[in-house]
Amino acid sequence: MSIENVTELRTVNGQTQAQRLLDEGWRILAVCVMQDGSSQYAEYHLGRAKAAPANQKLQELIDKGAFTGAKAIPAGGESQ
Repeated sequence: MSIENVTELRTVNGQTQAQRLLDEGWRILAVCVMQDGSSQYAEYHLGRAKAAPANQKLQELIDKGAFTGAKAIPAGGESQ
């Protein structure tokens, strides 16, 4: 993912929070060492591209020819 595609940004302080976001598809953009008085901690800056609507994703697959040669299943549910 290029930086131009990032449409959502989040900043968290804990590894657990950062891992949860990574599991949800976020990407680490930067990890900064922060200092508050005598204590130090990591600040995680994460980003992701906003998810495209489902119908847009389907249209992109159709445009790429993903369904070329596919057989339609009749309304009854059984293919022939």
